Amino acid sequence: MAAGDEEKAVWGAAHYRVLFILYLSYFANVFGRTAVQVSFPVLQAGFGLTHTMTASLLSAGAISQVFGKLINASIIAKLGSSASFVLNLGLQIISYAIMTVPLGGAFSYPRFMVGWVLQMWGASSMWPMMTSLCSDAFQGNGFGRALGILATSSRAGAIFGNMIFGPLSARVSWQRLIHLSMITAGVALVAFKACLFPLPAPPAAAAAAAAAAPEPAKDAGAKAVVPYSEAIKAFVTSPRVFLVFFCQTMMTMGMECQALLPLYLQQGAGLTAAAAGSMAAVFPLGAAAATLATGAVFDKMRGVKRMALFGAENLIAIGALGMLAGSPATPSAAVLVAIMVGVAPTFYIPSADFVTRFAGPDYKGTLMSYMDIPGQLANIGFMSIYPMLLERGGWGLVFRALQVTILAGAGAMATFLLMDAKVR
Repeated sequence: MAAGDEEKAVWGAAHYRVLFILYLSYFANVFGRTAVQVSFPVLQAGFGLTHTMTASLLSAGAISQVFGKLINASIIAKLGSSASFVLNLGLQIISYAIMTVPLGGAFSYPRFMVGWVLQMWGASSMWPMMTSLCSDAFQGNGFGRALGILATSSRAGAIFGNMIFGPLSARVSWQRLIHLSMITAGVALVAFKACLFPLPAPPAAAAAAAAAAPEPAKDAGAKAVVPYSEAIKAFVTSPRVFLVFFCQTMMTMGMECQALLPLYLQQGAGLTAAAAGSMAAVFPLGAAAATLATGAVFDKMRGVKRMALFGAENLIAIGALGMLAGSPATPSAAVLVAIMVGVAPTFYIPSADFVTRFAGPDYKGTLMSYMDIPGQLANIGFMSIYPMLLERGGWGLVFRALQVTILAGAGAMATFLLMDAKVR
């Protein structure tokens, strides 16, 4: 463990300022996307948006995210995480304007498609950029704790977005929903530019550790300044990078299974749309609680202790999916929460901690952005084959397939944590 990781985190006013600004910025990102998603049923009901058109929107958004991550990785390497964050948040504001202009005009599917693709592009690498900025402010001083707090911003954005935009959709136009998102993103952008800097200085122990260059044989990717080509070579030849990428790919499918929950609860469990929506709403609570709790103890652990912690959490998710696979017609809110308890901490915390150390100050945002791409592609693949799984074995087979992916990811994470402890 890097020097200073085991010391008690000491946060001053500057740390809480940075934490609040980053939280607000990512909250605005997810909050805005929720408004657009809530508008889909409204557009289907009264503006001619068909299910086929909606599917095309979602597919185009997913593809845009993949290409966005790929290209943003290079942009982050050139401009840095802060400038890239501003660029992408600004792109989202522009996307909202494209969707809703002219005000009061007829719905235009091509214009909405362009706005949605830009919105998903702008959102694609926000988390890697935020993680990089978080490490600048908190590395060696409660980084795991800060990351656990920031990870709840996406869940908070989704929860508050559904709570606010759901009822509003029956009272105001779909354009007004998106305008509220645009205002929120604008406030976040102004706050980010005006209040994020200066970042707090690292504690003395962390500063001393950062000044000591790691041995190339141990952490070749963590040199302070290396050419981009050499950094990429260090990434692709590192067994630890491979294990983290593989784990993140598997856990992405576990995280994104929440998109299937409303459909499962209605079709597989026979709940009404209202009851399914209420039960699905508890799903993110497990992610928020687990990442907060895990982040609070992460910096105090190392090696086998970390492996035991994440292994136990992964087993909770595997067991919960097994219960759903065995009795798909009788779900419970506790089982749904348990899935996120077991998946979310592994998805958010250890990979970000490793990347910020391994890739160094110049390429940590770049590597984080690259790391998301295999998971996005795998999730697109899973979403395309789950209807076949449903036809062959019902929802039980879908949950067993997710169970296997989490088990594979858990094995990769356990192996990585052991290897990482030996290197450090």
